[in-house]
Amino acid sequence: MKDATRIIAAALVMIGAGMVHGGWTGRWKPSNAVAERAERIHALPVRIGDWTAEERPLSDAERVLAGAVGCLSRQYRNGATGEVVTMLLICGLPGDVAVHTPEVCYAGGGYEVSRPAPATIPGSEPTEPAAFFTATAARGGTPPSRLRILWSWNDGEGWRAPNEPRWTFAAAPVLSKLYVVREASDPEPADGRDFSLEFLDVLLPVLDRDVFSPPASAPAAQAADRPAETHVAA
Repeated sequence: MKDATRIIAAALVMIGAGMVHGGWTGRWKPSNAVAERAERIHALPVRIGDWTAEERPLSDAERVLAGAVGCLSRQYRNGATGEVVTMLLICGLPGDVAVHTPEVCYAGGGYEVSRPAPATIPGSEPTEPAAFFTATAARGGTPPSRLRILWSWNDGEGWRAPNEPRWTFAAAPVLSKLYVVREASDPEPADGRDFSLEFLDVLLPVLDRDVFSPPASAPAAQAADRPAETHVAA
């Protein structure tokens, strides 16, 4: 009886591991979910509030390293203040997109990365609060470089920053990851202002509407942005 129990338990573990691996590799999910998200990320406008973007495409090698089936890499500049942020939005299979966090990627480029800390973007109706990680990455040289990095994942259920993303998102059919990066001064401004957080505050509602909303609701959202038609009685 004990042997039978152990065999059943081992079988359940193997089945569970297979299901998780299937989620990571896309075996148990339709691949069109990834393709659809990869297409939709390009719906993000070039102009968002005071911010206007220039494309900064990744190389094929960089896309492969990031596990990106879909990729949108841009530099947004605030026309009123001149402030600049770099935004990278990728999507793909969860086993690929959940890894390659800044502690790995930037450290490989010679940066010393601080311990990630949680950051919350409050959001405003209808956007829910968004959970991010934030860290600084510093590198010596001429000139030296110091960056402020924010990142989060979205599996269609909002922006989350779990400690174990690979396990948290293992069953997702498609996973997206967002980076927002800016040059950081040392020390930071005394007033605590962070314009990359201000950028996220205007970016996330647009992302949720144009990229992550159910496809059927996208036309309705776009129609809501158009001026109402005026009808004159005959």
